[in-house]
Amino acid sequence: MLLKFGVGLLVALAAGAAELSVGEGVVAAGKPADLSVKLAGGTDAPTAIQFDVEYDAAQLDIGIEAGPVAREAGKNMRTAKLQAGRQRVLIFGFNRTIIADGVLAILHVSYKGQETGKTFPIHLTGAAGTNENAEHVAVSAKDGSVRVEIGRNGQ
Repeated sequence: MLLKFGVGLLVALAAGAAELSVGEGVVAAGKPADLSVKLAGGTDAPTAIQFDVEYDAAQLDIGIEAGPVAREAGKNMRTAKLQAGRQRVLIFGFNRTIIADGVLAILHVSYKGQETGKTFPIHLTGAAGTNENAEHVAVSAKDGSVRVEIGRNGQ
């Protein structure tokens, strides 16, 4: 009985959680890919979000910019390189505006190598958020990836 209650409670809590997800893309030497980090706010309605982007720094470079829903909500974005292959992203504002569902951030991914046929994961970790009362909002995250294909002029 206790197990059923616990599982039911976890499902109920997860149902209201916000979710971040990063897409999949194709890169080649000299041809970067833009991957969208999308937010589905759930019932908890976040007003600020934090997450880390983890990737293979030996093979990839990643730049990050605020997406349209962050800008529309009047939010600022700050990033910090924590170590090679790990960047922290903080999207916040000095307002109580809820961030709508949609593209929260854009990852500009460049490939450093020359080999094709490889796939590199892009991990979203440490996701968290707050609501309009600065209370914790649960945020889950789904990873994405980039696949390396032949670029222009056979590169």
